Amino acid sequence: MEDTFPSTTPLSSPPEPNVSSKHIDNEKPATEVVKDKAVQAKGKTNVKNTMIKFLLDQTVGALFNVIAFIAGIGAMKGKGSSQIVEDVTTVSL
Repeated sequence: MEDTFPSTTPLSSPPEPNVSSKHIDNEKPATEVVKDKAVQAKGKTNVKNTMIKFLLDQTVGALFNVIAFIAGIGAMKGKGSSQIVEDVTTVSL
């Protein structure tokens, strides 16, 4: 497949250096790295942080999304910035 779709061209990339077998032997196998991350991911979920994130997403995030939606629709309709600000303050407050 490399012959059909080469990832590099001779003009755009420098020649690749020779890799010694010592360097390859010193690297960790990919399975060990995955196991280490899997062990870290099994940690206990912090309920307090989850609740704080949920509440912030539902309040501040929702407010931002509504304002962005109103402003975006107003811009697509060709409204001016003063009309968009008026629409946002009327709906948000």
